[in-house]
Amino acid sequence: KKKSKKEEKCDTSIEFLTFLLKNNFTKSIDGICDFNIALGIQRQSLYKIMTTARKTVIPTVEAKIKTEITIEEFDHMQLQMGEILECQPVEGSKKLLCSQVKVNGRTLQIVSGIKNFYSAEEMVGKKVVVITNLKPTKLAGVLSEGMLLCAEDFDGNLALLTAEKDMPAGAMIS
Repeated sequence: KKKSKKEEKCDTSIEFLTFLLKNNFTKSIDGICDFNIALGIQRQSLYKIMTTARKTVIPTVEAKIKTEITIEEFDHMQLQMGEILECQPVEGSKKLLCSQVKVNGRTLQIVSGIKNFYSAEEMVGKKVVVITNLKPTKLAGVLSEGMLLCAEDFDGNLALLTAEKDMPAGAMIS
């Protein structure tokens, strides 16, 4: 059976929307609505297509919305590049690694819950983003003097944050 012009336009539109979503060219449904209305697709149908496409094409992580902070409050955090010099599993823990992290002429001991994603051996030599001015605390009885920053995907996998270019340990992040 031959498709009508409206069906052909709809198929073309769905392919176009899928392409945009896969390649992160769009951030808003309304931005594409105007384009597709010109093709003869009704706004309600487009919202349904977009919602389905977003769920199947680009899974997203539901972020917990935290209390809004001011720029002055954010400025209290000291973010720097750090280089992991040594790393060991924390005895008796299934999730914790203890890293010695070089940051601008000093070494911080940082305990992080990333053992399920990185071995101690593969941590050594990595240059990572570190919060260097956290109040020291003990985790599983081990002193931690900062925090390694990670991103978490929709499956709960962690990835250490690094710089796009090679940056020296101690480089400030702003």
